[in-house]
Amino acid sequence: MKNMTLLLVVLVLAVLACGGSGSSSQATSPPRESIRIKSGELRHTIQNYSGTITRSTVFNVQKLDGAYDNRENDLRELCLDYNYYHKEVIEQTAKGNTAKADKARTRLNQINTWLNAYDEDDIQAMHTLIKNKGW
Repeated sequence: MKNMTLLLVVLVLAVLACGGSGSSSQATSPPRESIRIKSGELRHTIQNYSGTITRSTVFNVQKLDGAYDNRENDLRELCLDYNYYHKEVIEQTAKGNTAKADKARTRLNQINTWLNAYDEDDIQAMHTLIKNKGW
């Protein structure tokens, strides 16, 4: 019984030691900044932003109906998905893989439907930001 208790204590201490070292690496990650932006104002916000725009900078862009998506970075994620599936359609079509190209095209069409909820200039501004940042 003493050996079991000792083993339990050693395991608990080992878990705590591992948890402690993991938390120090999390403290070095960059802080996340979230900026709420009204529909149609993303380009202006990017141009006048005083800080450095990084992947941890969140642009929470308002939709045309006045709502903000539950995903703060929804517009950026949709634009990144658009880029991925657009490229996938082109590549799979070039390879002659019609089934994969059709699947990617279906996904691309759905993303376009979701993008329609945003101001066109906001979409273009986000695509430009993604391209300029190499995301």
